[in-house]
Amino acid sequence: MGGNLGGYVPVSPAASYRPAASLFGYMVAVIASAVTVGLRWFLDPWLGDHLPLVTLFAAVAATGWFGGYGPAFLSAGLGYLGCDYLFIEPRGGFGFSGLGNPIGEVAYFTSCAIIIGFSAALRQAQRKAEDGRNRRGSLSPASGMR
Repeated sequence: MGGNLGGYVPVSPAASYRPAASLFGYMVAVIASAVTVGLRWFLDPWLGDHLPLVTLFAAVAATGWFGGYGPAFLSAGLGYLGCDYLFIEPRGGFGFSGLGNPIGEVAYFTSCAIIIGFSAALRQAQRKAEDGRNRRGSLSPASGMR
């Protein structure tokens, strides 16, 4: 016996860190941000100065799901910088043209933090469910453990 769990070896979170998966998440962040800023640019003739950040929420949600909270925060920041430069007055530069900009910025980053929190909770729940399925599968009678 000696603690053998039928081939199942618990792994610490530090040991399960995968640099390739982390790099993938940051790549998703950059690409998703670029795509959604590009989509907003395409919509600019119709939206004008209205809703400058509307397309970014999709990038934050997708990045949160595929990459986790670090890449999702990067996506929120990169997207904001791109849209601030291109669509928020004064266009073609960074800065505030009135009280509405800081209020919109706070609202945007608060909304992004909520999206990122939900994404992180969903990822954690999915991992726990997968770990439970893997653990049950490796400890089942079919695995050869008696």
